[in-house]
Amino acid sequence: MKKFLTILFFAMISSQIFGYYGGIGGRGYIDFLVDRDQLRIRVSHMGFHAGTENVKVAFGFAGNTGGILLGNFTNNGSTDNKMASYFSPSVALLVGYKSDLISVGGGYNFQFYDKNYGVHTPVLMLTALENSFRMAIPISIGVGQNELKNTLAVSTMIEARYYFKTWLNHLRLYFLYGNSKDANNPNNKNIYEQKSSIGFDARAYFFHDTGRGLTIWPYLRVAYDTALKTVNSSDGGKTRTDGDNFSVTAYKNAARGELAGGYIASLAGGGNVTIKNPYRVGITLPVMFVASSDFVSLTLEPSLSVTIIGGREINIAAADGKPSADFSATKTGPYYTLGYVVYGEIFLTPIPELEFFLSLQAGGTTRWGLTQANNGTIGNLVFGADSGISWYF
Repeated sequence: MKKFLTILFFAMISSQIFGYYGGIGGRGYIDFLVDRDQLRIRVSHMGFHAGTENVKVAFGFAGNTGGILLGNFTNNGSTDNKMASYFSPSVALLVGYKSDLISVGGGYNFQFYDKNYGVHTPVLMLTALENSFRMAIPISIGVGQNELKNTLAVSTMIEARYYFKTWLNHLRLYFLYGNSKDANNPNNKNIYEQKSSIGFDARAYFFHDTGRGLTIWPYLRVAYDTALKTVNSSDGGKTRTDGDNFSVTAYKNAARGELAGGYIASLAGGGNVTIKNPYRVGITLPVMFVASSDFVSLTLEPSLSVTIIGGREINIAAADGKPSADFSATKTGPYYTLGYVVYGEIFLTPIPELEFFLSLQAGGTTRWGLTQANNGTIGNLVFGADSGISWYF
């Protein structure tokens, strides 16, 4: 029974980030070489994973699109009278070779935004030591054209894991780096603003079997992100100023976070807030409770989260149109939020080959730094959900 629960947990851990493949920043590639052959259709992604004992292939779509694949509801801002159609999710193709000594895989992911911008992500995957060591190295390259000509962004989120056969189940390490060169004039490559950031994320997963059909998986997550200097270039030369973005990525509007795993709040809040040389520290303490039978598996994960956001200087002004529009202040000390998030998922398997999945996450840890500029606004609710089916073959 203990062995069965351990195998089941590994399957669920993979499924939580299994993205067919990639998603924002490349999360999800690392399990490609160990995943089971399957056809999966979920709200967040869809695709298949198949192959022989030594050769594996996967193809699919991923993205927080609510299941939308193609449509023309998006306004591209063009002045002509033609309705433009857009393909919403990213597309990925992966190929890998497996052996007893070492397994290697490679792939390519493309995310189309509009006629002006797209992101190309080649990725390298590696497993060794009977799958105990795993690594994924995606390099995302955002290329602008037309109205965004001369815009170029590069980012990565390198992930490495090592699995133990003890009460310390496994460790995860992430390295994040982003560099974005935004052209202010598509006809002059010497006029641009270049921002960059760096980050780290470490997680330790522990395991305890109660012997009563319930396993407990507490783990610790510590994350740190910071902005690097910003370079402003014009025909008159270059200047270096304090950075203002601690999470630069090639993907537009990318939020660092996922269902489960502890929530790290993003930079948000009322008023107009500017932070010089901002940084973010996140510490989360999730505990995963897994109860399983032959037909159903239930996972419940409460998570305590602390997020600290600060910088060399924090300037706050009232939002436009507010009664206190003339308000402004310079603050010292970081913002922080302490809160909790509750995550749950259920797997129904009427037969071993067919599976139904439903997950839900809710909490309030996006709230941070209530100030006079907020006019009492308490922020947003963390909410996420996913559902779908898998057919294993």
